[in-house]
Formats: sequence, structure tokens, C-alpha cells
Amino acid sequence: MIGLNRVFLMGYLGADPEPRTTQNGKPYARLRLATTHRWKDATGKTKEVTEWHRVLVWGRRATNCQTYLHKGSPVAVEGEISSFKSHREGAENQPPIVTIMAKEIHFIPSAKPLDRSGESGNPIDVVHPDSPTELGEAVEAL
Repeated sequence: MIGLNRVFLMGYLGADPEPRTTQNGKPYARLRLATTHRWKDATGKTKEVTEWHRVLVWGRRATNCQTYLHKGSPVAVEGEISSFKSHREGAENQPPIVTIMAKEIHFIPSAKPLDRSGESGNPIDVVHPDSPTELGEAVEAL
């Protein structure tokens, strides 16, 4: 039996992309993505719950996110779910940090014009961290 670890999320950025660089000089960006689930309860009242997702984007995709996305931008993310234990002091009993490792980012055209130029809706090349150390460094910074 083959396992599958794939996630597809569409939502809005809760903050501008945060550009970072690993100790080895590899660029990455942290995104905070909000997805909202809406439904009507038994009385017909609309309810909603917003989930916040941590997303890591690597390489050229990270640079493009910094250039073309901003707080409130609609975006679709395809990737894998990863979880990591924090190595920070006092975090021994904390639950693992769950992060989406983006393989593709799709910029979704916004109803209101952006003050930045660029193409929307195109996936950007996939670049992964070279080592578990870089990955752990990026997650730890979350």
C-alpha cells in the first residue's frame, strides 16, 4: 500500500509573506493562510470557523511570494503536511508544530486591483530544502 500526503488549501493571507534565509543562504518565506468554513446550523443561523495554517515556501517561489503577494491576497497552496517538535527551551511538552510544505503556489486574481504588477494563477517552480537541518531551522523560526 502506498501512502499519500497531499493537501490543497485556498484562502487569504493574514499577513505579508515573511522572507527568511537559512544559515546556508537558501531563501524561504513563511505564509499565514486563513481558510474559513461556513455552514448553517439547525436554526438556520450562519456559523463560521476560521483555521490558520503555517506554510513554508522555498527558493524562487518564496521570492515571488514576497514580490506579488500581500496581506489579504487570495492564494491556493498545494503541498505536504509536516510536523516537527520544537527544540526551544521549555517546549519539551508542547505538541508538534504542523506546517504545510508548499510544492505549488497559485496566485489567484483579486476582485480589487493590486498595487503590484505580475502574472496571476501560474504555479512556480518547486524547490525543497537541501537538508533536514534547513527544514528544522525554518520551522523553528515559526
